[in-house]
Amino acid sequence: MRKNPVAMTLDAVIFGPIAEELSFRGFFFSYVLSDQYLDREYQAATIVINGLLFGYLHSGNSLVPLAYYTLFGMVLGTIYLLSKHDIRVNSVTHMLANLGILWLVPS
Repeated sequence: MRKNPVAMTLDAVIFGPIAEELSFRGFFFSYVLSDQYLDREYQAATIVINGLLFGYLHSGNSLVPLAYYTLFGMVLGTIYLLSKHDIRVNSVTHMLANLGILWLVPS
């Protein structure tokens, strides 16, 4: 972050969230839920699996980040379904969360 804060901020707040939402929610949910969008149990299982995958890929080997990112992934999965699969809502939510983290964490 110190070497190029503008590029890191753009990546963390704009490009990263868009790419992750397109892959984690857009592609994953479209592929996994293709014909089961109306089945609530299948939706819940998909949200949990997607959240765990999101958490695992963001956390390394630490339990606290795994819990945080898994929960955040599950929240984003729920938002995706509640927004009628509008990936823009997820992208903005993810961007705002990352921006908040950048503001809260000292550099």
